[in-house]
Amino acid sequence: MRIDMKHDTELARRKGLTGRTIVATTWLIMGFAIAYFLTDWLFKSELISPNFFYDQLFIPRTIDEGIIRAGLMAIIVVAMQFFMLIGFAVASPTARARPGTPTPFAKDPDPYEPKFNN
Repeated sequence: MRIDMKHDTELARRKGLTGRTIVATTWLIMGFAIAYFLTDWLFKSELISPNFFYDQLFIPRTIDEGIIRAGLMAIIVVAMQFFMLIGFAVASPTARARPGTPTPFAKDPDPYEPKFNN
């Protein structure tokens, strides 16, 4: 009986993870697509050139331009994820909940505590 309670608690905790995983994966794919087009535009319009990375940032010229673009894309995606995290912290009621606020119900109930039917 206790194993069933623990199993039910674990399933309740993981409920909704599939949807969040799909949204996070979709956001990452969109982020990489946006970063690709942004870096492509930056290099084509010559706002950023490979010489900037080679001369100013002292990256050796043996590193290919594609690797530099991939690194720049990764930096853009990390920045997008950071701003998504900040947006979640500002907009989500779960993230805005103050720690230590007393409530009559536990956020993580004890699986071994017997449930009373009222």
